[in-house]
Amino acid sequence: MTAQLQNLELRLEKESAHLKALSPMAVLARGYAIISDPSTGKVVKHIAQIEPTLPIRVQILDGTFYAEVTDIKERTIMTKTDPPTQSFESSFAQLQDVISKLENADLPPLEEAIKLYEEGKRLSKLCAQILESARLRVSTLSETELNESPPAD
Repeated sequence: MTAQLQNLELRLEKESAHLKALSPMAVLARGYAIISDPSTGKVVKHIAQIEPTLPIRVQILDGTFYAEVTDIKERTIMTKTDPPTQSFESSFAQLQDVISKLENADLPPLEEAIKLYEEGKRLSKLCAQILESARLRVSTLSETELNESPPAD
């Protein structure tokens, strides 16, 4: 029974640490901010929610301040339609490197973190495309082999 309780305590400790890492205050402690519309209190998640001259509420780790939007620059996401030129192993290793950088306690500045995240999403999609391509090739080869096998006597 003691071992079972220790196991449960360890699991609780692990989940509590995970929850603490996900806390909005922990995010703010890494240098990020929470932007909201002061008139509604709603968090601003998309650039389309704001416009020039709109007042915004900015919450950082040790306080809150208000600012006015003066300029908006939308981010464009480029998608690559060329067939994969990297190997799965190379792409997956790069994806793991990106994840490791994002998990690092010394989180990079927000813009760099966003670029890393975008690169991670691109690499994840590339890995999925490579796997799907390989799955289709294996499936085609298997069907070809079945069609070419001599009939059973």
